[in-house]
Amino acid sequence: MRRKLAPFAFAIALALVGVRAGAAEHRYRETTGNVSTEYTSEITRDAATGNVEILSRYPATGETHRIVFGVEGGAVSWTYRYPDGTVTRITRTGNVIECAKDGARSPAAHSTVDGAPWFASVNYGLSELARAPSGDKEFWIVNPENGKPYKMRAHTVGEEIVSVDGTPTNAVRIRITAWGLPAAFFSMDYWYRKSDFVFVKSVGSEDGPGSPKTTVELVG
Repeated sequence: MRRKLAPFAFAIALALVGVRAGAAEHRYRETTGNVSTEYTSEITRDAATGNVEILSRYPATGETHRIVFGVEGGAVSWTYRYPDGTVTRITRTGNVIECAKDGARSPAAHSTVDGAPWFASVNYGLSELARAPSGDKEFWIVNPENGKPYKMRAHTVGEEIVSVDGTPTNAVRIRITAWGLPAAFFSMDYWYRKSDFVFVKSVGSEDGPGSPKTTVELVG
């Protein structure tokens, strides 16, 4: 998919759409410094199980991410196919998260977490919080390189107008930070279109203070 990212960035960088019935595909542009790449994300709801599957494709590299969210709102699996064909699969059963690369578990791949949901895609996971007038949310993300989980916190900032691909858009802004750490160490802002709560934009420094900002926005 990309350059080496900080652990937080692995899970938060996937730009995916909000909750929709049936199937829908959106196209996003991610820009860090002077480097931009585009990718598509398709979301499908299984009518029989209620699960939601999100498939994100990076045409330039052939990398794919397939994420399944369960009916209770948290992710239950993430299958990450790297450009070289290597596959990492992360699953959650109860409060246990396991990570396997090409079927082999590493020593750090088995973790126990609390009852907060796992957001393999933060953009999708926070779409429900954007629908609330205000609120906070704790959740987990997982670094697919070693299976290590990180606790995060989200806070609804409020409504505002944000430029999306050059178009002024009414949106709900949500800020995420690393649980137990000051926002100056790590934070990212996310915007959801007010009309349908589709994720439209995010801005933040994925690698910590002083690193270039990464912007993701809906372009089609």
